[in-house]
Amino acid sequence: VPCELIVNARHRKANPLSSDIEFEMENDYIKVDENFQTSTNGIYAIGDVNGKSHFAHIASAEGLFVVNRLNGVDEKLDLSKFPMNMYSQPEAAQIGHTESQLKEMGVDYKISEFPLSANGKAITENAGEGFIRILSENKYGEVLGVQIIANNATDMINEAAAYMQLESTVYDIAKTVHTHPTISEVFMEAGFEAVDHAIHK
Repeated sequence: VPCELIVNARHRKANPLSSDIEFEMENDYIKVDENFQTSTNGIYAIGDVNGKSHFAHIASAEGLFVVNRLNGVDEKLDLSKFPMNMYSQPEAAQIGHTESQLKEMGVDYKISEFPLSANGKAITENAGEGFIRILSENKYGEVLGVQIIANNATDMINEAAAYMQLESTVYDIAKTVHTHPTISEVFMEAGFEAVDHAIHK
């Protein structure tokens, strides 16, 4: 792709304000436990500074999690169930595990895909480039990961986030009626593909 400048912001590190308090560091980030507490009791670190994620929406979720814990709410925060977005053209978004991660974990999984080129609204909007891929557990069908490439993938991935938070299966997705014509119908089609066969593929 022709361009004039490439900016690589991958290699970040924490830059905590100078303080009399010393924090234990890990790989250039402030080390935290599963509740985001630092090595100093009563002090928590959320967002970029702990190295768990560089996404603002995940930092917000971490902050809400810490506030809830301080108010006596006992819960777990599973960062694998938070979406990641890439604002390219078309956009890309993902949530949960990737295929390579599932292979490494030894999980018996199934892949179901549906192309945007078979979606009516995407065709009429000249936006047929892209697809949805659902990775599901092979025995019971629980959704383990979703990847989307589409013009509005960063909006569509939120539906996948809801499915994963509720530990939904591909059967649940297939039974969820989607309005027509919409690009988000690709979820239902990919659900059908996982259960049996997509209707419009």
